Amino acid sequence: MQRETCDAPNHSFFSFSIRCLIFLLSIIMLLGMFGAPTPATTVLAQGGGTDDTDESDAEAAVFIRNPTFEVGTTTSWTKRPKTGNGILYAEQSQNAIPTNGSWNAALEPNGATITMQQMVLVTVKTKYRLQVWVSSNGVTTQLIWWTKEEGDHVCNTATKVFPDYGPINCDLVVPAGTTKFRVKLRALSAPSGKWVINDGWSLSSQTHFYAGARKNGAFYGVAATIGTPIPAIREPNFSYSTVNILRSCTGCPIGLAGMEAGIIRGLHTSCIPKFSFSTSDLGWSNRPIDSPRPVVGVAYRFYLFRISTNRWRWQVWQGMTKIYEHPGDISITANGGFDSGTYISANGEVDSPNRYNDMGVSDLTGLSWMTSGLLWNSWNGWNTSLNTGPPYVRYDYDGNNIQVYGNNGNPLPPGTPCGY
Repeated sequence: MQRETCDAPNHSFFSFSIRCLIFLLSIIMLLGMFGAPTPATTVLAQGGGTDDTDESDAEAAVFIRNPTFEVGTTTSWTKRPKTGNGILYAEQSQNAIPTNGSWNAALEPNGATITMQQMVLVTVKTKYRLQVWVSSNGVTTQLIWWTKEEGDHVCNTATKVFPDYGPINCDLVVPAGTTKFRVKLRALSAPSGKWVINDGWSLSSQTHFYAGARKNGAFYGVAATIGTPIPAIREPNFSYSTVNILRSCTGCPIGLAGMEAGIIRGLHTSCIPKFSFSTSDLGWSNRPIDSPRPVVGVAYRFYLFRISTNRWRWQVWQGMTKIYEHPGDISITANGGFDSGTYISANGEVDSPNRYNDMGVSDLTGLSWMTSGLLWNSWNGWNTSLNTGPPYVRYDYDGNNIQVYGNNGNPLPPGTPCGY
């Protein structure tokens, strides 16, 4: 049997048109009876029971759109849940977050949990730093990244209370199979009159840059005299002059076990140079101390050394006087502990998503290392030069001194958080 269709005419134009009209009318009647087909929609649940679909997903870019709200709106950001008492809006800055212009975004929970979010394109298995500046008048606020495959990752919680402010961030590695994820800021339920303001969003695949020297071997201590620099912090977060004793470690943060100490200046030190240290057990999170404090232009001698099995000391000396010793011994217990290092390094480091921060000038001199027999030796050269700069490095001819410095004298932009 031949199927009659509305194809090219096989007789006259008139008979063809009549057949087409009858065919089209029958289709219209069927649609009226059963309704037009609609595309399937997948709704993904978000923590707190809110709808996690986002109309702006199709606009996802390789950067966070409208990160500083200087357009005067929250365009590119979506509020979740769509309905309810919580509100999201842009406002003239209350000077709580001075890093970017005169606008910020605000979330008001009004008795319910509320989230602002947008989708970003990312590269599989790449490490990123997600960061936003946050302040509130008492609202618990979570920084989150979300993937379709794994759901929410709550990676940090804001603790700054207005008028105090500061960045919160998290380092993450994109899971296999993920080519985009959603960045979120969630304000947990709080009564009317409570709010969260935020500004200065960034997502960078590399934020830490180094210059320095590394020596391989078996080490039980490291020492250096470090001159106090005065770096320009043009953006979050810090500049750091350090000595390190380390070993490679599967499962450790950034793949390293060990410890570091030095002089740091950044937003988390209130723009004041401070002595600081960190260990792999601390996730390499800096631990600045409030007293004593280094003086710009003055050099201090740093010692990190083992005193017995898996027990270490950190000391700071000025001339012949010990001015600081870490209270109690330092022990690293995770991932097999840390009883000796397989390499030592002397570095300048900047945490600078856009490579704007400056190192200043810091001399790391008298580089030394300790044997298992507690004997100190000069470096007398190194195996590897580190230079992902800025910052940059100069090496001394005798192999025991380096200088880390600068960032091409870039000018300070408006809203620079620390300056010189």
